[in-house]
Amino acid sequence: VSKINPTVPVIGELTAAYNTLLKDVVIGDVHFAWQNPNEVVGSVGVQKHYATFTPSDTINYNVLKDIEITINVIDNDGEEIFSRKIVTNEKYLSNVLKGIDDLNIVTDKTQYGEYITEVMERKQDDKYYWAYYIDENYATVGISSCEVKDNCKYTIKLEKIEY
Repeated sequence: VSKINPTVPVIGELTAAYNTLLKDVVIGDVHFAWQNPNEVVGSVGVQKHYATFTPSDTINYNVLKDIEITINVIDNDGEEIFSRKIVTNEKYLSNVLKGIDDLNIVTDKTQYGEYITEVMERKQDDKYYWAYYIDENYATVGISSCEVKDNCKYTIKLEKIEY
């Protein structure tokens, strides 16, 4: 008798604070195990990781590997920050961001360039500011000076001001 693939239970939405290890994120079913439990969930936004499903009956059912599980990574305040793959012909990041209706971005201009003051109705204040990163590196120019490059990841984070 050959084994068959089991029916894999549906996993609800998982959330974790960024910099959390996968082993600290409970999948919700004892038959799942993270394939890389010591891996960090990743930056803010939707992240994909892989798990193995081991059925109770391994005599009649196969163990399934590489089951993709999506984790919505949130900031330390517990708020989700926008995450989406964008295809654009715009030259500058400010134009890309302003073209995304549900992002509701508000900016301000200074002598140093344009910067973000509000995203999705969340305003910066005297304790937090909107920062952005290019491929995990803190951006050092305003969004109006940032030229968009193919295959780069741009991350917007509401960060605590350190004095």
